[in-house]
Amino acid sequence: MKSENYKTIILNFLSKFYHLIAGILVFLVYYSSTSRSIGENDSGELAAVQATWGIAHPTGYPLFSITGYIYSKLPIAEPLIFQLNLLQCIFNSLTVIVLIKIIEKILLNFKYFINDKRFPAFSNISINQWTVLITSIIGGLTFAFSITFWKQSTRVEVYSLQIFLTSLILYLFIDILTKHLKSESSKNQQWYLIAILIGLAFSNHMMTLYLLPATIYLFFTINHFEKKSYILFVKLLLVSFSIAFFFYLLMMFRAQSDPPFTFMNEPKSFPALIDYVRGKYYESKMFQGAESVRQQTIQFLNILSFNKQTGFTGGEFGFLIIPVFSGLLFVLIFFRRLRMLYILIIATSLFFVLNYSIPDIDEYFLVIFLLFSIASTIIIGVLATLAKKIQTIISAFFLTLIFWQLYTNFPEIDRSNDYVVEDYSREVLKHIPANKILLTSDWPLFAAPSFFLQYALGYRKDIEVLGIEMLPLPSYKLDVKKRFGSVENLLKDDYYITFDVFKDYIRKGKFNLGDKTIIPEGLCFRLSDDKNYSDYYPIPKKMRFLNKRTIFHEYIYHLTGFMLEARARYEIENGKIDKAKMLLMLIKKDYPDYSISPDLKTYL
Repeated sequence: MKSENYKTIILNFLSKFYHLIAGILVFLVYYSSTSRSIGENDSGELAAVQATWGIAHPTGYPLFSITGYIYSKLPIAEPLIFQLNLLQCIFNSLTVIVLIKIIEKILLNFKYFINDKRFPAFSNISINQWTVLITSIIGGLTFAFSITFWKQSTRVEVYSLQIFLTSLILYLFIDILTKHLKSESSKNQQWYLIAILIGLAFSNHMMTLYLLPATIYLFFTINHFEKKSYILFVKLLLVSFSIAFFFYLLMMFRAQSDPPFTFMNEPKSFPALIDYVRGKYYESKMFQGAESVRQQTIQFLNILSFNKQTGFTGGEFGFLIIPVFSGLLFVLIFFRRLRMLYILIIATSLFFVLNYSIPDIDEYFLVIFLLFSIASTIIIGVLATLAKKIQTIISAFFLTLIFWQLYTNFPEIDRSNDYVVEDYSREVLKHIPANKILLTSDWPLFAAPSFFLQYALGYRKDIEVLGIEMLPLPSYKLDVKKRFGSVENLLKDDYYITFDVFKDYIRKGKFNLGDKTIIPEGLCFRLSDDKNYSDYYPIPKKMRFLNKRTIFHEYIYHLTGFMLEARARYEIENGKIDKAKMLLMLIKKDYPDYSISPDLKTYL
């Protein structure tokens, strides 16, 4: 009897808290794969923003900034960048928990979602509690270990918080829709809660736009086109607008206080705030025509396909792409009302994303992938219910596919030992003399990571890192321009450039050197008026490259080889043959995959 009681207690516990248990287990996986260092792309800049309550690039992401700043003051983990990365693990895990509850609600109310007039046979399907439990877990894990979402847990980015807020909004959508289908009335409090969440989401990222048509459709489907509905709708708009306006206004006041780090000295006035929030800086990348749509469509299909050129086995969902698409088809054919929510959210998402011409577009598909994961479990729940005799086998099969996805992609996504970007950024800054100007166009691998080193950790703050392509912008680095008077005066004395400026600007004739001489020093070039030989050359420290290098690591690896080779040429031109030989031998020893130029091999 005691064993049966224990069994009952355990089963009751699992039935009540299985979503939390699943979320904790997912967090442990995220914890083991997240970076302990600075990530590439926007990650370094965004981490600096959270650590200092600074101002990020447009649209500024004020909710993200404030949330991260408060969290960064808690004594949770060391170093600071690891603690900030862990926040993304937390948001991702919370999203998985909410997603499981969304799926549970749909499956428990399955018969109400079916169009019973057209498909009466399906309306008689009743999915039992344990099938709901297992299937909901499968859905949560499907999204948890999908590539793009999983990657958000490995370094600081705005998307983990955004998808968490999106999942909460979707949960309320489903709850309200379920009550409507069951002829139960929904409370206005739920609509106000949605309005609050939409306001918060807009305070974080403009991806919230994807949900607006679906929100309007659901609201008037439930509340009808009546006077009191219009009044309520206006009130809800005011709630959302007020919350978003508060956070963006707070961002303006913070900018006026001159925080330690800002992207572009804006937005300090209300007109500047408007330009910042609407992303004026990125307008040129929006709605560029058919070619942009074609390229982003190809990228979307590549993400989902089995030939994605990223090293990930089977693309975004692996073999689970089969239930994803079959489940999506099932929803569109058999589910009333939910079908329209899917169509509106997916269509709106694709409309904006396919017309946004940026290279790192994958994260903008996350809302669609969230809906895909929900759809996949609906079809799995139906199959498991219809085939009761092999229900356990079906569940085990799909769980196996998830664990296969986890097992095969973990080595590729694991960032726990990846310090290359931080090593590179530190090495660039380390050997530059005090109080010098450094021009760069390498945002993802140097500029953004250097901001965290300088403004969050106080490392080499004396170096003024400037984006070469942004120097002409009137509002960029006003304090620096005022100090020197003009861009010309800024570059009057010796200054430094990173490899990318040499490659993309000087070699292509896009940058006027004047009478300055280019001298390779460490991982930079010094531009100097002095024509004499300079014997100052700090040998770059070898970075902690992994056994399997990512595309970013490959770039840094070969860049380092090139800079050593460039210095070797400089030594040869100045008759320092022994120094040149030493540098070439160093390349051969530490960077064996770098191909030394044929004309230099004779010195080995």
